[in-house]
Amino acid sequence: MVSGAVFVPHGRQPESSIALQKPHDYQREWMATKRNIYLHELYGMEIGADTALCRCGKAALWRCLECIGSAVICAHCLRDAHLLLPFHRVEFWGGTSWRAAWLRTVDVQVHLGHGSTPCPSLRDVSSGPSGCEEAPEGSAPSDEDAEATRFDVHLDDASDMPRVGEEPRYRSTLMMVIVDTSGVHEIPVVFCACPNAHPRDIQLLRMGLYPATWRRPQTAFTFRALDDFLLTNKECKTPAFSYYSRLRRITSESFPHMVPDRYRDLLRLSRQWRNLKARRLAGIGYPDVPVPGPGAFAIKCPACPWPGINMLPNWDSDEDKWPHAASVIMDGNFGAQHMKMKNPEDDVRFADGHGYMVTDEPYKNHLKNACKPKSQKLECNEHRAVIGAASERAPLEATGIGAACCSRHGFFFPHCVVDFQRGEQQKNMDYCLFQVSQFLNGIILLLVLYDVWCFYYKHLLWRFENCPALSLPDNLTITGGVGQFHVHAHRAECYARFSPNFIPGAGQQLIEFIEPNWIETNEVAGSTRGMSTGHRQEFLDDHMNDSNWYKMTRLAVALTRKWEAACSKVGPAMDAFDDLTKNSSPDNVKAWTQAAESAAAERHTDYEAMDIYAVQSVKPVPTQQQIQLELAQAENARRGAQVGAAAWIVSGLKLEELGVAAKARTILPASPIADRLALEQMRGKLLKDIERFHRDSRSYLSGDALRAFLDVHRDGSALGAEWDEDQVSSLGADGPDREDIPGVVERTQLFLPSTLGAGACRTYGMSKLLQAERRLRVGQMNDALHAVRVGIGYKSYLYRTSVRVANSQTKKLRSFDDVQCADAGILSNARVYETARSSLLRLYDPANPEDEEELESTTARFRPLNRSKDLKVNTAIIESTTRGLSHLHLPWFWYLDTGATTADGSWTDEMYRVVWLRGYARKMRWEEEVVLVHVEMIRMQEALERTARVWEGRARGNTEGGYASWADRQAHLWRSLRSHAAGLFERARASHRPQCTSAIISRNLAKYS
Repeated sequence: MVSGAVFVPHGRQPESSIALQKPHDYQREWMATKRNIYLHELYGMEIGADTALCRCGKAALWRCLECIGSAVICAHCLRDAHLLLPFHRVEFWGGTSWRAAWLRTVDVQVHLGHGSTPCPSLRDVSSGPSGCEEAPEGSAPSDEDAEATRFDVHLDDASDMPRVGEEPRYRSTLMMVIVDTSGVHEIPVVFCACPNAHPRDIQLLRMGLYPATWRRPQTAFTFRALDDFLLTNKECKTPAFSYYSRLRRITSESFPHMVPDRYRDLLRLSRQWRNLKARRLAGIGYPDVPVPGPGAFAIKCPACPWPGINMLPNWDSDEDKWPHAASVIMDGNFGAQHMKMKNPEDDVRFADGHGYMVTDEPYKNHLKNACKPKSQKLECNEHRAVIGAASERAPLEATGIGAACCSRHGFFFPHCVVDFQRGEQQKNMDYCLFQVSQFLNGIILLLVLYDVWCFYYKHLLWRFENCPALSLPDNLTITGGVGQFHVHAHRAECYARFSPNFIPGAGQQLIEFIEPNWIETNEVAGSTRGMSTGHRQEFLDDHMNDSNWYKMTRLAVALTRKWEAACSKVGPAMDAFDDLTKNSSPDNVKAWTQAAESAAAERHTDYEAMDIYAVQSVKPVPTQQQIQLELAQAENARRGAQVGAAAWIVSGLKLEELGVAAKARTILPASPIADRLALEQMRGKLLKDIERFHRDSRSYLSGDALRAFLDVHRDGSALGAEWDEDQVSSLGADGPDREDIPGVVERTQLFLPSTLGAGACRTYGMSKLLQAERRLRVGQMNDALHAVRVGIGYKSYLYRTSVRVANSQTKKLRSFDDVQCADAGILSNARVYETARSSLLRLYDPANPEDEEELESTTARFRPLNRSKDLKVNTAIIESTTRGLSHLHLPWFWYLDTGATTADGSWTDEMYRVVWLRGYARKMRWEEEVVLVHVEMIRMQEALERTARVWEGRARGNTEGGYASWADRQAHLWRSLRSHAAGLFERARASHRPQCTSAIISRNLAKYS
């Protein structure tokens, strides 16, 4: 059922036999029971009927491959049935098999000028087939078609060769090459010969045929073929050459090279057709839009705020400004390169600045006159986009593009896509931001997310004041941040200052929408690289517009899902925050609340105000070396203390970290002798160090303790075997597992307190050593976690600066070698962390009340690492284009910045402060999300309704030549979208309500009910 432009399902129940089967079971059943039967039926369709008669009584020797059922009929009936279907593919029974044929053989013609009926001014027209019951004769191609005469082949040799260049049977007909989705046809066309006849190109257009030239048209494309190519190009990214090659193969399976080559015509005409469609969809030619202006062809996001279009009542006087703020995300893409034109003076532009790419001349003037940027020091990880500004590539006119899209819905912004000349320079992105601000003129607050915002914003206002082409609307406040999945590769300070998690009014910015947009753009980068400048601009505009239209048709469903998610998650976020508040003192809660509100108010002018969400590093997280120094100083200060005990324990920890166990697992019997020799030399050195460590232990351990060590069974997993790289076992039956070899040095027992456990240490008077190892293990874990974070951030950096931009297989392989090295470092430090954590837990006795509370705090702070989840760096932190990122959460240790010490010396208090503030921010963002989605639903309906009203006004004011009908058709389309969205939103609000009590939500939902 179709209602307007919306398909309404009838609720058809699936077949039970299919529903109960898995796909592979269904395939097995088909292969066993149906494959041969279906194959037999396909063979049966090749059977002809020499004595078959048509329903009119004549010999039935023809069939149409495109009419349903492919009924066998006579030539007269075939012609009568296809007078208005001249591009169907037909076959003729040749006595032993079916042969390819053409409808022109039965005198099917295309009549122009009189609604497909013959022109009354002509007498020399066909009245029906004559002698067509016989097999059609072959004919040689004319010299007029270069493609057909390229090969010295006689068409009489094979009936399925394309027959082109035939002379028309009647003087009044013209044999034209017509390109349709069904193939390439040569068919007789009869033009109107009346005295007041329109030009031939207009006659073709009115028949749905687009002429290759308007002077003496010999070739035409059906509107259907041009529409199909443009849609296939946008949906499947099929280039024109591949599309036309497909048509040639459809036309002649055996001899596609003999089909007339109209590839260049397709390139030229599809560009014209694309522009005509864009102008018609934009309403160009109506009184209100006589000529297109900047961004006239672009589809705007209906849920974003557009002054004068979809703003809520009294929005400018609302005490809450954030529900009416616009949010964009900017980024550069170095995949969309463009070669310099050999003859730029030959460039023809159909739509300069009418879509998403900026108008060329003003942009070039800006680049020429832009002020020189102030020198800045890169304090975060190196951004290849910024450093690349110094490396110009001579053959390229554009090294990439920069763009902006709305950060909450992913729609490209109109007229803001800029070309890069020497990398992602600030003057390029300044012009992009300038265009965004002009389209949002009237908006009070603009949030800009940019992966180098911490670098970009510092002299932003100075550049806008000193560049003649740049300006910002009055009363516009710009605040910025870094996308959620880029911010983790920045300095630690950037997370609190620029993460969307802490930006007031941002809601839940879980996805960097512009990154998936680049995937689609890069899929056509090969096609656009060598195009003319104007053609490339129109091509990219068309694909970006299609991307926006795709999102438009699904935006109502997306907002419905966001509403359901916000309603379901705001309650748990508030409950978790309430629990944090209950477990904190009222004085602290009051101070923290005031700090959060003050930071939110000051953020627009001072990003450092957000540092309250990070650890106040009075002194850094204690490292193992610092703890060793502190213990050594304490030993020297205490009378009778075991001087050097801390250094002795540290030496044991170092032996444990050597990583020889991991090295051993990568050495196989088939490994080179040099590798195996190196391993044995490492083992020899390790054995000497262990013997020295055990000799020194006599100074710190009693004889009973030493004897107790000999009775302890060594746990192989203590070396972190679960963190080793997966290796394919190649030892075979004759090769024993390395863990089973007795006497392997890396499995030698170390005489550390953690080996005996807390209970035994107290029994043998080792309490001081136990306390020392506890503290040193904490420092060891802090070091290891820091190294893991650095490794993951470095790997993220490698993906962004090396892997993703590698333009050759060699560079890509070299980049992945670096990634593998980073992986090895991450796993090595993860192994150290897990080993230290396991040892630390053995230093506590759960049965001892003194240890119980400290053990609980330790396990809560230092959690186990999960290799498959916590270290899966090819997700959000690495590749933000990965789908499904909105459901991912960063591993716990990314938020473990709670080791710093406050003024009173308790890092535990600082941990609670930061956790409470981040819980507060999480609650606020979900409350904002509920309000923002509610407002976006209203704005979307208003934008669609307004667009429908605009088209209705055009329909009432224009009655000439189909203008009114087209406007009414567009009004119906936009109103259908509006009705569909309204129905979805109404059902969503009825079935899902926020499961919490919040002043922010209640006030704003009541205000905009």
